[in-house]
Amino acid sequence: MNAITTSLAAGAADGSGRLPQAMILTLDPALTDRVAAAMAGVATLHRADPDAEIALAAIGETRPSLLLIDTDDGGAELEQMITRLRRALPGVALVALGDEGQADMILTCLRAGAADYVGRQAGDLVLRRVLRKRLERDPRDSSPSRLCPAKAVIGARASDSSREVALSLAVREATAPGAGTVLLLDLAPDAWESELALDVAPRYTLADALDDIDRLDATLLNGAVVQENASGLRYLGQRPGRAESASAADIGALVGLLRGFYDMVVVHLGHAATPRAASLLSGLPHASLVMTQSIAGAQAAAELMRQSFPGGVPSSLVLAVAEHDARQHPTAPALAGTLGISRHVPLPDRRQVLRTAANEGRFGTLMPKDRAMARGVAELSARLQPEGMQRAQRSLLQRLVNLQGLFGR
Repeated sequence: MNAITTSLAAGAADGSGRLPQAMILTLDPALTDRVAAAMAGVATLHRADPDAEIALAAIGETRPSLLLIDTDDGGAELEQMITRLRRALPGVALVALGDEGQADMILTCLRAGAADYVGRQAGDLVLRRVLRKRLERDPRDSSPSRLCPAKAVIGARASDSSREVALSLAVREATAPGAGTVLLLDLAPDAWESELALDVAPRYTLADALDDIDRLDATLLNGAVVQENASGLRYLGQRPGRAESASAADIGALVGLLRGFYDMVVVHLGHAATPRAASLLSGLPHASLVMTQSIAGAQAAAELMRQSFPGGVPSSLVLAVAEHDARQHPTAPALAGTLGISRHVPLPDRRQVLRTAANEGRFGTLMPKDRAMARGVAELSARLQPEGMQRAQRSLLQRLVNLQGLFGR
């Protein structure tokens, strides 16, 4: 039983009516009074100066279950103070109080170890609800107990539409009926194109997540990872030069960790068979190779197959082929057979349509309504399911695609 639960249980068991102890680090008496009023009957509030040494001494005397920090009084050392308190007090719920409009401050506090961030001007009911919630749960959300499915997309060469397919697949997963929380992880160096397509401006990147890998949890991810408005899709990508040097082992460990906090992770591995991409591809449970239907594409795909799967092509691999003139290029079945891939899906070539939508900032709303792309992506998604689920979901997916077609082209 953790320290917070023990404190609450002890107060109820001995009949003394004793409440859990809470402490606020602030120089603002008005804020102290507001928090005390909000926590009346929930916890006993103590105040101390916002200094790590003073706080640790006061905490040793009062043994609080909840620690609140006024970010307005933290100064330049705020991040270091939160980090130090988090390490010294792993069993204490730590909540930062500050300006909700300061996105950088919120991210700083969460990365340093705060369990939550609450606006200083929040009403009594909001303060009471948030702080009581923190008294009744672990300081930071616990480690995940299961791994969600992961679907990977990789292009055989730079001109392949792997990003468009990865985006389409991720948006489809995020907007499916009953969908949980879906993350798109873009590992390609030009991931800014995904940001443009989804019309998001992330402050938290792949490099930041790698820096935080030892302290990543649901609280940090929920507060830091950007969300696309239309679909609810979460997005995490890299900026040029910052994470390109990360090893496949580092990226693989991060992907494994992220799979514990989401209901689906779609990974865009990039446009070429780099050693890192090949290593990651072979380590993921489901993968889709995306390539255009051309001779050059076939040669690049064959090289990717050789590098990634020296022991043979796994049964989970699906070839997604952009539709072109079959009189000039191999058909999708012929191309799949040449590469030794048993499953393939034809997709419409929607690159120009998707780029136009991205430039207009409406990608998330366009994708579910593009009937031809929706049909192809639904089929791709179904083929990436385990075989038992695939048969059960196929008819439902087709009905959903037909329904989507009533509202789009």
